[in-house]
Amino acid sequence: MADAADRRVHQHPLARAELRRVHLSVRTFSRRLREETGTTPGQWLNQQRVDHARRLLETTDLTVDRVAAASGFGTAVSLRQHLAATLGVSPTAYRQTFRARERPDALPDSGPAAGALTPR
Repeated sequence: MADAADRRVHQHPLARAELRRVHLSVRTFSRRLREETGTTPGQWLNQQRVDHARRLLETTDLTVDRVAAASGFGTAVSLRQHLAATLGVSPTAYRQTFRARERPDALPDSGPAAGALTPR
């Protein structure tokens, strides 16, 4: 169930027409996804988007606006809100902290993002 939705995580959420195509009602899809993942479809989708944004922040130099668009949040404001709610840091702070950890010669950041990379 999650695999099918995962293919569309960077596009629009599953449409009702798509669910009809695979002979699932919205209610059945929601129930099965909750059974499999323990979350609602909206929560699951947001977590997938946050995970994708994290990978982009870790591995690219894309602007926050481009990371937001590529991960399905649409706007940098939306990405910032979701990343702050999930990790407690801004996209820029996440990128700086992650990159400081990747470079052993870099001094750790003393700001609020230091050590704040685990989900809340």
